[in-house]
Amino acid sequence: TNPVAADGIVTAVGVTFDQRWRVFLLAWDLASGALRWKRELLSGQQELNLFGYNVKELWAGTPAVADGVVYAPTGLGVLAAVDLRTGTLRWATSYDQVPIERVEYWYTTPLRFGTWAAGPVRVFGDAVLATPPESPHLLCLDRKDGRLRWREASQATRSSPYVDQLLGVANDGKRDVVLATGRSLRAYDLSTGNVAWRAMIS
Repeated sequence: TNPVAADGIVTAVGVTFDQRWRVFLLAWDLASGALRWKRELLSGQQELNLFGYNVKELWAGTPAVADGVVYAPTGLGVLAAVDLRTGTLRWATSYDQVPIERVEYWYTTPLRFGTWAAGPVRVFGDAVLATPPESPHLLCLDRKDGRLRWREASQATRSSPYVDQLLGVANDGKRDVVLATGRSLRAYDLSTGNVAWRAMIS
């Protein structure tokens, strides 16, 4: 995944496969390139064919760093918070994933398609925002403990000619809102997840 540099440290999420996917968060010294620490976050599976082989690479996602904490996606239904300097796990939160369909024919494997565009984890104030490619939801988590504050389903479906995209956070003059686009431009109240306003895209 894309590396992120902060406070003299470069972090990135890495994956390996040996009968199952293993997801790691790694940190290197920015000045020397020396590995500072490596933390295994979890292991799991994606879609497999009828013979038990992977049919696509795992893309875990791009982490974010704020106030000495790395907020790392995994691509396997978990988002973790890790201390930037020590690699100590602060918290890990699981979330709903798009179900993996059963393989019935040897010549084809049902694939999951993301309805949210791939994007980095975002931190704003005391909130962590993420649109994991394996999840049907925009997630808003509490930075302190990883608790789910709210989630919002994508407007897109597997057959849609578009995917939804998290644009970022802005203030509309009344409150901080999370901006997302897809079939329409939506603004969600950052504190509650309620729709503050919506505008159609022509």
